[in-house]
Amino acid sequence: LNTNYNNNTTYIKNNMTIDEAKQLEVKIANNILNNVPFAQVVQILSNEATRRSKDAVDNSSEEELVKMKEDFEKAEAEQKAQQEANQPTPTEAPAEKHDKIDLPDGDEPAGVTTGVAIS
Repeated sequence: LNTNYNNNTTYIKNNMTIDEAKQLEVKIANNILNNVPFAQVVQILSNEATRRSKDAVDNSSEEELVKMKEDFEKAEAEQKAQQEANQPTPTEAPAEKHDKIDLPDGDEPAGVTTGVAIS
């Protein structure tokens, strides 16, 4: 590798300035990101989340762990209560009838509907 300093004390690597090298790094990183399959992205994120959660548990005091557990339980209870509050009761839910879709060959699969309510 050719590494030296020019007259302006700007670091040169293989005849590139630091800024040029950083711009190239960004282009390469974007290329990698644009070509990684989504399933691999999810796997990488999952692995990192697992690593961080293990690190948090391993490096927390007993008091911190108890507080985290209580905070999660509280958040889960609040979320459940919110979901239940947003669900219509059976008497509030409208009873809708739907037209079946007419298929070209005349067959009508069970459960397939147009979603158009009949009054």
